[in-house]
Amino acid sequence: YTFMNLGAFSILAWLGRQDGREYTQVSDLAGLAKRQPLAAAMMAVFLLSLAGIPPAAGFFGKLYLFLAALNAGYTGLAAFGLVVSVIGAIYYLNVIVSMFFREGDNSFASTKGGGGAWWAAAIAAVATRLLGLIPIPNVTPRLSTALSRAPRPTGPLIMGEVAPNGNEPGGRVGDSRE
Repeated sequence: YTFMNLGAFSILAWLGRQDGREYTQVSDLAGLAKRQPLAAAMMAVFLLSLAGIPPAAGFFGKLYLFLAALNAGYTGLAAFGLVVSVIGAIYYLNVIVSMFFREGDNSFASTKGGGGAWWAAAIAAVATRLLGLIPIPNVTPRLSTALSRAPRPTGPLIMGEVAPNGNEPGGRVGDSRE
């Protein structure tokens, strides 16, 4: 996720440096594919990967995490992660639709060079694609082992209740021995 986020924010920084605008709304990216096709293509790679669309790197990251959670008995956590992933994918796909299929301000005039943001985005795009094509082996067993060793809550954790290890809220944290 580091490469995906770094790349997406690098594209936004580069675009802002080129035309002096702030890219803070989805509508600001409307028509980007016509103005800057390479920037739009790289942004699409990052967004598809963040959405977890196969064969992007983000798909494998989410797959490994969800499988590890299921293997460790965290079915609810995996289900919640899946729901949140679907919501995120809808948002990311909306940004892609805006970049490629909606009309926007086509008066983009590049006045500055690529700079560090452009190179950061290009390197992140290559890394994101490579990680999507060459998934890291044996990740699921390692995550499953780590999750199975994680402490499980013994009941609902609501503000004001006694913590599972016997400590009172607002008291000291850690060993409850006197």
